[in-house]
Amino acid sequence: MKKEYIIGFLAILLVIAVSGCIGSDNTDNANSTKVQEISGNGVSIICPSTWVKATASDNASVLAVADPQLKDSNGQCLINVNVEKREISTSLDDEFSSVYDMLGSNSDYTILSEGNVTLGSYHGLEAIYSSDINGTLKTHKAVWIENNGEAYVILCSAPQDKFDSQSQIFDFIISNFKFS
Repeated sequence: MKKEYIIGFLAILLVIAVSGCIGSDNTDNANSTKVQEISGNGVSIICPSTWVKATASDNASVLAVADPQLKDSNGQCLINVNVEKREISTSLDDEFSSVYDMLGSNSDYTILSEGNVTLGSYHGLEAIYSSDINGTLKTHKAVWIENNGEAYVILCSAPQDKFDSQSQIFDFIISNFKFS
């Protein structure tokens, strides 16, 4: 009887472990990368634990994080995620269109794609575009969502030759964005 109890207990423990209920609280089970939550100004994101909280030069920025492993000659991190908050004067669609129409008319930018996205219970808009600013070639993914009459833009940026390798990390950060 005691042997059957122990075997039953071990079987239940194995089922729980396989289902993912036992594990480190600070890892992303998809790729076993350690992660951290960073919050500020009413928003929160989860990013790799090797990333750092950053300071963005844009006044609309409410939270920024960056991968400190890749920097330019000025010491600026080249792979980053910046969350911006913008007032909406008409509608999210109109604000989004206005920004990317303006970028598309500037020869330093190339719009690669635009579309609709869902982020949890929020429906939003997404643009992927490239930039060539002073010879620095970057690709950007911007996800726009509306909350309480304001637009929140999650802007992911990386050098063009690094963007594809960072896409999974960017998607993870975007999918774990929340209002705190």
